[in-house]
Parts: sequence; structure tokens; C-alpha cells
Amino acid sequence: MIQRITEDMEYSDILDKAAQCQDDCEQLAYVAAFTVSAFGSTAIRTSKPFNPLLGETFELDRSEDLGWRLITEQVSHHPPMLAQHCENAQGLWTTYQVHT
Repeated sequence: MIQRITEDMEYSDILDKAAQCQDDCEQLAYVAAFTVSAFGSTAIRTSKPFNPLLGETFELDRSEDLGWRLITEQVSHHPPMLAQHCENAQGLWTTYQVHT
């Protein structure tokens, strides 16, 4: 499950474009597009992923090719809750999210 949440960053290039925008409305449109892009890989999933152990972490460093790195941790077991922090290597953007 903590690895699966990383798939939300599949379209991180949209955030790169949003960080370059001068127009606030255009930037908001890119951020909205990135937000809904996470649903693109979940449409055909019907199985429930395994719950990670409390305190289990997943780190992914894609600084070389995609320009970001992230860490995700299981912060609660009942209810299952994940916390994720991802940052762009150039400092253009940072994301964090909590999933329950």
C-alpha cells in the first residue's frame, strides 16, 4: 500500500510545469490536473493492497531522472493511515499528503 501511493507521482512533470507558470489560474489548472491524474492508474484495480506494518517506510529517489524524491510511512494501523512527503530536487515544489 505504501508503495502504491507513490504512483500518485507518476505525472510529476505536471507539477514542474505548474511551478514555471506566471499566471495563477494556469498554475491552478496544472495543479488540479496533477491531483486528478492519480485516479488514472486506479480505475481497473479491484483488489485491496496489503496493509504495511506500523512504522514501515518506503523511500524512492528519482532525482536523477524525474527530479524528485519521496518518503512514505505507515503512521497508524487502526485506522490505516499513511503520510507521504515528496520534494523536487530543484526546490520548485513540495508535496505532502495523508491517506486514510
